[in-house]
Amino acid sequence: MPTKTFFNLPKEKQTKIIAAARQVFANKDVEDVKISDIVSKASIPRGSFYQYFSDLNDLFLYVFYEHWSCLEQVVDNMPKADNIYDVFRNSLYALYPYYMKRETNELVRKSVFYIKKDNALWLKRNEKLRARLKSFKDIAIKQGISLPDKELDLFISLLNKIKDDLMDTAYENGWSLNRVLETYDKYISFFRF
Repeated sequence: MPTKTFFNLPKEKQTKIIAAARQVFANKDVEDVKISDIVSKASIPRGSFYQYFSDLNDLFLYVFYEHWSCLEQVVDNMPKADNIYDVFRNSLYALYPYYMKRETNELVRKSVFYIKKDNALWLKRNEKLRARLKSFKDIAIKQGISLPDKELDLFISLLNKIKDDLMDTAYENGWSLNRVLETYDKYISFFRF
């Protein structure tokens, strides 16, 4: 977490430093990033970096949490649905503009890979994901999908995996939002109860 000194900086300077870090982390493997990369991109003295962050890991974690919080807000603010299929369709619609940005897509991929190495981080991230998936499960139950508990968990996870894979495919192949949604509808037709 950044130091108090960082949070006392003008918002404009904080934003400049974090934007520089996002760009560097998106363009290099996390293990290859050096403090000199960040300070050069942000145009700050090296000594200032240590006044703001304890190390690169500290900065990456802050960028990671800020990034995921932003994506979670998008999902939290998407239109509500009474139908589990529409919940995932709405999330595709809401997240598409973000995932199609190279920087966002790279940060998502790298942060997932990075946090899998840190068990405490992975558990914390999964805790949030489990809570979100539980809310999706509640929607499916209200919708009348009656499966044994473990099978319903698997069903929700499968829908989530389809969403994630479609976002990756869209990014890698430059698919339009319409193509993503049409493909989702086609796949989901196989699973409708």
